[in-house]
Amino acid sequence: MPRPKPVAELKPRAVRMSDEEYVKFKEWGGADKLRRLLDAQPANYFTVFQKPEYNKADQTFINRKRERND
Repeated sequence: MPRPKPVAELKPRAVRMSDEEYVKFKEWGGADKLRRLLDAQPANYFTVFQKPEYNKADQTFINRKRERND
């Protein structure tokens, strides 16, 4: 009987950062915090990057600019 596929192993990765950046990274929570943030990514792109809503003044400016370019 074949063995089940093992879970993904953790491989060491080299990340370039200065000593100051490394200290800040460790103070911030280090790799555990980074893993939690990566696991907490939203499932849908549009939940984060939605089409911006323009206020009326911005929309008026955009319309005038389009009229001048046409």
